[in-house]
Amino acid sequence: MGRIQGRLRHPTVCSDREIECLKWYARGEKVKRTAEILSLSPRTVRFHLDLARAKLGAKSLAHAVAIAAERGLFFQRLF
Repeated sequence: MGRIQGRLRHPTVCSDREIECLKWYARGEKVKRTAEILSLSPRTVRFHLDLARAKLGAKSLAHAVAIAAERGLFFQRLF
């Protein structure tokens, strides 16, 4: 683990695709729309969201978004 601005940086456990799906969820996009944006099936998007939630130890997707944001995962890649 490294440090970012005096805080411990958690190792990234989520894949790029999991974080990408979580970002669209955080922006308020529905699974179906996220699937269209990313050229995936809705089932695949749900799979990635569920994996991200589990890997982050979150109780819900909203909780997963909060954890990912706190850990700076949204700023490490993509968008």
